[in-house]
Amino acid sequence: MSGVLDLWSTALADGVASMREGIFALFDGVVEQVPGASVEGLPGAWVSYVGERLAVEFALVAPDVTLVALTAALTGLAEPSELAVSDAVIEIANMLGGVAKRRLVAADPTLRTGMPKFLYAGAVVPRQTDSLVLEAGTVAGPVLLGAMVSRAADRELAELHP
Repeated sequence: MSGVLDLWSTALADGVASMREGIFALFDGVVEQVPGASVEGLPGAWVSYVGERLAVEFALVAPDVTLVALTAALTGLAEPSELAVSDAVIEIANMLGGVAKRRLVAADPTLRTGMPKFLYAGAVVPRQTDSLVLEAGTVAGPVLLGAMVSRAADRELAELHP
């Protein structure tokens, strides 16, 4: 696994742990890496983090039924609309991604958060990236957390911070 993905893995696990308690209390299980898994084709939120040295795509995806149940748990809505689901899932992804981003700012102070998007039909993992997929237990069932890092950016970072 690349250095940047190692940082994301730790940061995402920390983010999930911080969301186990408090107002959201959405996560209830352990976070485990799922070798060979992919976030392709599943609906969910995608957020880009781009800087001069790093480019990371982060995804929080799950089957529709899980995303609807997760939204209901967060909002208290018995039957959340598609808009409520996309808003809630994007918000959760932003919170988790923000935790990870704070860990990477030291490596690339120019790192900025892109506009989050919700993809109903899923997405394709970009080529020339190294990826990591974690499974996190939630009150609604498991979700996948994916991070994809540009290989060129990761090599450059390794040269700058051996």
